[in-house]
Amino acid sequence: MGVPAGATFTDRMDGTARFHWVPLYGAAGDYTVAVTADDRAGLTVSATTVIHVAAATGSIALAQPDDMSVVAGTAASQILFAMDAGGAPLTFALDAGPSYASVTPLDPVAGTTRASFDAGVPASAAGAVLPVTVSVTDELSASRGASSSR
Repeated sequence: MGVPAGATFTDRMDGTARFHWVPLYGAAGDYTVAVTADDRAGLTVSATTVIHVAAATGSIALAQPDDMSVVAGTAASQILFAMDAGGAPLTFALDAGPSYASVTPLDPVAGTTRASFDAGVPASAAGAVLPVTVSVTDELSASRGASSSR
C-alpha cells in the first residue's frame, strides 16, 4: 500500500479502513494511492486511485472532524488539524458544546497546527447526541469552523 507523506491508512480489521490526510500548503498536485486487501486465506485484490489536491487560495483550512461516539462515564479524544496558507499562527476554540468538552493546542506552528478535542462524558449524558462546534482563527481574524456530533 502506498499513501502520500503524512497520510495514514488504518485497517479496522472489520472489512473497513480509514484513510486520513491533511495536505500541507504547497502540496497541490495529483497523488496515486494504492491499496491491497486480503481475506487472510491468501486471496488478494488491489486498486489504485488518484487524489487531486487543489492549490490553496490563502485561506484557513480546518479538516472536518470525525463524528465521535463516547460511552457515558468514559473519555475520548480526537486530533484536529488546521492550516493557514499564508503561514500565520493559528488558534483553536471550542465555540459550542457541553461543559465537559475541551480543545487543547498540541503543537502550534506558524501555518499549520494540531489540537486535541477531548470529551469526558458523565454517566448522566447517556444516550444524548450533543453537537460540538470548533473554530480556528489566524492573527488576521480569518476563521474556519467545523462541527461534529454524537
